[in-house]
Amino acid sequence: MRILVFEFASGGGFARTELDPELVAEGQLMLRAVVADLGELPDIDLAVTCDHRLPILDLPCQTMYLKSDQSWADSLEEILPEFDAVWPIAPETDHVLERVTTAVVDAGCLLLNSRPEAVRITASKKETIRRLQRFGVPVVPTVEPSPALFGEFDSIVLKPDDGVGCIGSRICHGPADLAQALADQGEQRLIAQPYVEGLSMSLSLLCRDGKAKLLACNRQRVAVINDSFRLLGCVANDRPGQEVITKHIIDSIALAIPGLWGYVGVDLILGREGPRILEINPRLTLSYVGLKRGLGINPAALVLALLDRETPLKSLQPDAIGARTSVNIELESILHSHVR
Repeated sequence: MRILVFEFASGGGFARTELDPELVAEGQLMLRAVVADLGELPDIDLAVTCDHRLPILDLPCQTMYLKSDQSWADSLEEILPEFDAVWPIAPETDHVLERVTTAVVDAGCLLLNSRPEAVRITASKKETIRRLQRFGVPVVPTVEPSPALFGEFDSIVLKPDDGVGCIGSRICHGPADLAQALADQGEQRLIAQPYVEGLSMSLSLLCRDGKAKLLACNRQRVAVINDSFRLLGCVANDRPGQEVITKHIIDSIALAIPGLWGYVGVDLILGREGPRILEINPRLTLSYVGLKRGLGINPAALVLALLDRETPLKSLQPDAIGARTSVNIELESILHSHVR
């Protein structure tokens, strides 16, 4: 099987605009991990793309430079016919991941990612939370920004509805803060969530056809600087919180958005009232980088095993969450390491 791993940030997605060092650094970490995992499997012929301004990574596969004089979408469309399957790693912002997944499907390639309709839903934090609430999933309330919220909550978090990670998120402590933040954000589509004290956690799920399996609980290392959030890294397969992530939560997430497929990340806050879901990432997340070492499995092999519909999801390993070790993944220290 010939597989293209298309990592958007370092792989040519910003070919006609300025590179984002944070997204490039995080993207290359995930790219290295998934290529290493796929490279262990038999009968796989791998290729990746690279931005023309970046050095070629030392990876055991073919590297293809996307053309600098045309859009990433046009470049991707040209090369897709060369591949049997595509594993995209791209942000949901501005419908990018939805456009990539749609292009893969339209080209007749196997899509090793959530389906375009699921990407469309989860790209909106507000729509995601609305759907999860209908299925009884505990969530952080997600609403339109309004000064009236401060009658119920001490502080709120203002963030882009289709934002990625911590980018663009800001804590507001009152109506004046909110008004200034709204003015600073311009025309972006914004949502508000109450600021909930607790551990920043994420889940690594394996999903297919409205069903899901929990691979690991992970702890996000997030700093608050001047009322803004910054992701410093994460601890993959971290122990705290895994005992309160019930089968009901996992099953209900998959039922609420049945188009989720393959590796899926779920961000949540573990506070005094238990876990509360913040958003769903229908793609690889930073935690993936530590899963093979943390769980003693090859997560890419599990994703490809989903292609065999005769293999029940519940039969795929690991059977015991947290059976191995925790793995610390540092993002801050490598932020500029691959950007010229």
